[in-house]
Amino acid sequence: MVVETKDQFEHWFHLREFYKDLHDCWQAMHSGKDDPLVPLLKSGKISKAEYDYIWLTVDCYERLWELVQISFRYVRPELERLEVGEVPKSAYELFKLILSDFAKEQFEVCLQGYAKLAGRQLPEIQEVGLKVFKGEELSPYEETRLQKLLTKDWDKKAFAVNPMFVVTIATCYKRVTSKQSILKARLEAYSTAKFNLLEQEKRLHWHTGSYVWSKGKLVKSERGGKYTVFDS
Repeated sequence: MVVETKDQFEHWFHLREFYKDLHDCWQAMHSGKDDPLVPLLKSGKISKAEYDYIWLTVDCYERLWELVQISFRYVRPELERLEVGEVPKSAYELFKLILSDFAKEQFEVCLQGYAKLAGRQLPEIQEVGLKVFKGEELSPYEETRLQKLLTKDWDKKAFAVNPMFVVTIATCYKRVTSKQSILKARLEAYSTAKFNLLEQEKRLHWHTGSYVWSKGKLVKSERGGKYTVFDS
């Protein structure tokens, strides 16, 4: 992965800072330290919306780790059966691979020749996608809307979900029963954390508008659907 433009570098830099903040919060939460984001919030280096988003991401990943940990004995045989890459030997290894793929996907969108992302459509497509993961039936409108978003407004590669995460979630929903009370509790906790994170993403993206990555440059939408390329 080679960064060639200013926009790509800035995208990489912001992601690096974001994951550093996640790491600091995770470490503080598990070591009994105070909130590491408070100084950044007080100094104005991050906004309240960003502060909430970081902590809600930490909470979501914490709930995901608990789910992976409790479900690994079911997930590993599925990964072996489906031959989804090299099968992780432990729950923690699986968790790290899932997060690594999430991070790679967030960055690699800026390396594509063309990838269109719409700020207000991002929460919508994620909400519909979450219903798919949960095995809930989509309404006719949701099915039509999902296909329209995927085919018209999104590069499918940019939206590709990491396979180990999909297998993990699908296996959990397949396995959960009234007798699997702890698995059910972990699955519900993760779903709630994910919903809270999506709600916060709505607030962050509502005023973003639309933009595309075009040959390494960030192109923002103007009124009327036109796009302006910012020199890099």
